[in-house]
Amino acid sequence: MDPTPFPKASLGSVGYYAWRARDFKMQNPRRKAPDYYMNYGHKYISRFTNETNSKLSKQGQKWLIKARKNLQVAIEDKLQKNPEIEKNNSAFTKFAFDSHVDAYWNAGLYKLNTVDLVSVVLTPNFKDLTSADGMKQAVEMMGKLTEYWLDNPTEGLKRGAELLANQSKIKAMVVAKAIREGVDPILEKILEKIPTIE
Repeated sequence: MDPTPFPKASLGSVGYYAWRARDFKMQNPRRKAPDYYMNYGHKYISRFTNETNSKLSKQGQKWLIKARKNLQVAIEDKLQKNPEIEKNNSAFTKFAFDSHVDAYWNAGLYKLNTVDLVSVVLTPNFKDLTSADGMKQAVEMMGKLTEYWLDNPTEGLKRGAELLANQSKIKAMVVAKAIREGVDPILEKILEKIPTIE
């Protein structure tokens, strides 16, 4: 059976991915729901909402609300056009990850201050950040941000000044996350663990 459309008025809600996983199991009793729903979507919407949100500026909090909705709209649109994709775990995961950059960008990621950007980047586990999918997203997003800052030099200079002014705070954020996840808190060693994208 086809996926049940999620109520449009509730798009952006924290319970979306768990709802989607339950609906898949109801429609396909003998199949496992796509891993993305609970292992990534639900895990991180919960973390962004319950942990990261309070660390963000007012603008960052508005960004988060828009980004959550954008991610869910992308899934609903895809399921409407291609309901069978849910039954192919790898194809669905690839589609879902590929939708992240546009969802974040169109929510206004490029408008966020440097500390908000770092808070967003540090929300996922280092393991997910340094996975092939995580690195692909990071490279694509950094490319878009760099292009935006070059096209809007005032914004680029502003972000550079923020980075310099907040470097101690940002380093402390990175180190605190590393300690929480059992990673060596020396920044250089953290960076060494990140694979190079060719």
